[in-house]
Amino acid sequence: MHNLALNHLRDRPIEAELDEKAVPGTEPLPAEALGRNEAVGMVRWLLAEMPPEDRTLIQLKYHDGLRYREISKRTGLGVGNVGYRLHHVLKGLADSLRHAGIEGSQG
Repeated sequence: MHNLALNHLRDRPIEAELDEKAVPGTEPLPAEALGRNEAVGMVRWLLAEMPPEDRTLIQLKYHDGLRYREISKRTGLGVGNVGYRLHHVLKGLADSLRHAGIEGSQG
């Protein structure tokens, strides 16, 4: 039995690698997590309520990671118009979030 215990200790080092997620204090506090979840839910709801053309612009830019020129080719809008419309869609989204009491970004 003694030898089995020693083998177990030898084969499994006492020091384990620290995973960033396992470090105490790195997880968000419950209130922060709740606020973040509320903000994400609100953004999803606002995106769902957007006109399909605006939602497509957001998806192409931020989900698909396309540049304005690529978005222009896919949508048929001019490059300048893509930038103009994205600016105003994002401004409206930010205003709606502010109006709902959700300010700024976290990380």
